[in-house]
Amino acid sequence: MLKNKILVIEDEKAVRLTVHESLKDEGYELLFAENGEEGLELFHAHYPVLIILDLKMPVMDGVEFLERIKPSPSDPYSVIVLTGHGTDEDVEQCFNRGVSAFIRKPFNFFELNGLVRNCVALKRSEEDVIKHRDHLEDLVKERTREIEQKEEELRKSEERLNSILNSMQDVIWSFSLENQRIAYMNPAAEKIFGRPDADFYENPDLWREVVHREDQKHVESCLKMVRDTGFKEFEYRIIRPDGVIRWLNDRVYLVRDRNGVPTSLNGIITDITARKRTDMEAAQAALESSLTLDFMVAFTMGDTLKEILRRCADAIVRQLDIALARIWTFNEAGNRLELQASAGMSSHINGSHKYISEGRCPVSLIAKGHKPFLCNSLIAESLVQDLGWARKEGITGFAGYPLVMRNKLVGVIGMFSRGAIQETVLDALNASAREIVLGIERKRMENELRVSRENLAKAEQIVHLGNWEWDLSTNKLFLSDELYRIIQRKPSEFEGNYESFLNLIHPEDRALYAKSMSDSLKKAKPFEMEYRILWPDGSGRILYTKAEVSFDEAEHPVRALGIVQDITERKGAERALTEKQAQLVQASKLSSLGELAAGVAHEINNPINGIINYAQMLKDQYSMGGWDNFIVEEIIEEGRRVANIVRNLLSFARDSKEAKKPVSLQEILSDSLGLTQAQIQKKGIHLSVYISPGVPKIIASHQEIQQVFLNVINNAQYALNQKYQGADENKIFEIFGEKAAFNGRPFVRVTFFDRGTGIAPENLPKIQEPFFSTKLKGEGTGLGLSISHGIVANHGGEMQFESKEGEYTKVIISLPADPEESLTHPGLRPPLSRGEFIGDGPSSI
Repeated sequence: MLKNKILVIEDEKAVRLTVHESLKDEGYELLFAENGEEGLELFHAHYPVLIILDLKMPVMDGVEFLERIKPSPSDPYSVIVLTGHGTDEDVEQCFNRGVSAFIRKPFNFFELNGLVRNCVALKRSEEDVIKHRDHLEDLVKERTREIEQKEEELRKSEERLNSILNSMQDVIWSFSLENQRIAYMNPAAEKIFGRPDADFYENPDLWREVVHREDQKHVESCLKMVRDTGFKEFEYRIIRPDGVIRWLNDRVYLVRDRNGVPTSLNGIITDITARKRTDMEAAQAALESSLTLDFMVAFTMGDTLKEILRRCADAIVRQLDIALARIWTFNEAGNRLELQASAGMSSHINGSHKYISEGRCPVSLIAKGHKPFLCNSLIAESLVQDLGWARKEGITGFAGYPLVMRNKLVGVIGMFSRGAIQETVLDALNASAREIVLGIERKRMENELRVSRENLAKAEQIVHLGNWEWDLSTNKLFLSDELYRIIQRKPSEFEGNYESFLNLIHPEDRALYAKSMSDSLKKAKPFEMEYRILWPDGSGRILYTKAEVSFDEAEHPVRALGIVQDITERKGAERALTEKQAQLVQASKLSSLGELAAGVAHEINNPINGIINYAQMLKDQYSMGGWDNFIVEEIIEEGRRVANIVRNLLSFARDSKEAKKPVSLQEILSDSLGLTQAQIQKKGIHLSVYISPGVPKIIASHQEIQQVFLNVINNAQYALNQKYQGADENKIFEIFGEKAAFNGRPFVRVTFFDRGTGIAPENLPKIQEPFFSTKLKGEGTGLGLSISHGIVANHGGEMQFESKEGEYTKVIISLPADPEESLTHPGLRPPLSRGEFIGDGPSSI
């Protein structure tokens, strides 16, 4: 048997090879030409059944070739145009010139193979059908002429007709409507139906019984239409005794007598199994291609895996005419299938079918065996968990297909149908499911990569660590999200090259950075340094960078990778630690100095006593008057003043374990001011002290509270002297003492008010922290208020601050009063304008 010849006219070698690979195993004889002129010679020499023609070619293009051969539907060949650049106008011109099909480059094997197979088979089938029909029509015409001839000629014509009918491949039959039996059937019936024609005469219902059960209603409906319209052509299947199914085309005519009464049904049956098989193969190829395309589109259009698989399930329902399609993915960690998508009659995925583990259900068996499954008696075999649902919805068929990659289960496709599911459904999935498998695995890898990148970004954000990559061949600089945050720039604000990053570096560090990077590129050594960058608002940050350079085979630098960390806070902490260490050293020096001062004061005490005693002796032994007496008295008075200062200094410096007892607020203030009043007067500070009548004693350590008062007084002096360099009428320092009460307990409240520099709002919460100081470097340790706060808290009191920068500072110290002494003045209370204790503790004035 000669092979079908296919002529391929294509100037691109790669396309010719693709066509060859696609069709080499299909039994065709392939002829190849590189242009229209060569193709024309081969066409006239070999008479191919199919021409695959490229439009754009040298020498003679496809359009001129079509003009030369002028194809038409009656020709024994078909033309498929194959091009990658054809416009809609080209397509229209091709079809106008008799082209059968049109396919664009690039194409896949399935698409070309199916199209070629369909065109070849269709052309052969058309030829056979045309021959048979032409022949049959000639016979019918001839028979009609013979009937009209004379009686003697009719007999001869009938004999010739019977001879022809007996030799025909088609079945000619006649069914009597009067007695409901087969009246005639030519011998071709035995070949097509696989049984003697006598069986049809003996059994009036046999012709119905041989029809495939699924097509019986269709045949009955078509025969009814014949009685209504007089003619009907239709297709159906029969089942031969050997079980073989064949497709038939039946053209049925209604015959009436002269009175118009229907007498019989006559028909011509043609075996179209071969054509039908070709059509089904072409349709199956088209279905597989379309389903594969839908799956590819789903993975292109969808964002999440659930959305993608839902699109795939929708495609299965639409393309395969399925009532319900579901897709599960396999969770290896949980060893179970998890429902990701449902389409068709239900989109619900959170029911009892969401998770499937080992069991007898078809989906579980498919997952376990990695094999497809098909059943069209789902209810009868009890293979569905919810039989009530299946009966209610009329579900009878189920098909499942495993999604497997390299013998590893990826998931399962399950399909439910209200009718029988054909094997072709599984064939379509066999050809298309690979796209779902690859898509699921690709999506999983993308998710893992995304999670990895997100974790890296989070880690970078936590440690303020960014990274960059510099392509030296293109000068493209890629920054991570965290690095953009570190430099306070948006990607749209950054030009993405080395020079733009260099411009962000502080001008004083820029040259060193550029030199270090250049040395790294030239000497192939790691690059590491600390430098400053500038933020858009003009502030600066300190960054640490470490980088390495990659080189090609010729040892030329091609790529640099680096990390960047913001170490501004760390540097600040290091500086703060250094300052705190210096403050501790200073505090230690002050402590030593205090001990030294106490020793010196103790040594001064004896000569001061001597001076006072000698001056008193002079006054007592000698009667002096006038100026001499005044001098001696001044010596005694000043000596006593020095002795009082020394006594107070010794009391302050002494590490006393003095117990808390009732002490006078006036005495502590007097002793404290005795040590500082000279400096207050010398600096021109206007000091005022107001103690309300009836203020009771406080339960305290005289020495410790004196230390607190001295610290507050010294801070007030410092603030006033910073604001006013000399005397000024607003250089005011006021001290208030008054009685107060809280929850029935007596307190004494002392307020120190100065109109000095005040405290900045951001510093106010920190002034009691150890080593924090607003004084100039070397003028304070930052320990005074911290120690004072501890002393007041240890006494059961409270220390509060109010301040307005540049205007004033108010320090309020509340200390427990002697309760027994407070009872002697029960009616006294501070003025309402000064406030009173409410809530949880003493309020500020």
